[in-house]
Amino acid sequence: MAGAGEGRAPHFPGRAPLEAYGNGGFRFADMSHRGSLLILPSGIHGWPVAAMAEARPEDFNALFAERQEIDFVILGTGTAPVPPPPAVLWRFR
Repeated sequence: MAGAGEGRAPHFPGRAPLEAYGNGGFRFADMSHRGSLLILPSGIHGWPVAAMAEARPEDFNALFAERQEIDFVILGTGTAPVPPPPAVLWRFR
């Protein structure tokens, strides 16, 4: 994503519709990002989780920090449905 600082996860500080996705990335706000995204009320964040099977409960800290502003969560898993690991499901309880 344009303007991302070294050593810092990419972050777009606002809301923007996803314009396109595919080939391992997303397009939004006239920018493109390869890899996973965590889209929250505070903005769109690059997310280091590449596969749902690798997700850990702490990977969702930013999401739970904003839980008061979130009505629902969609977990995209790519081309095939993959359930989150049991520890992640437990955190969502």
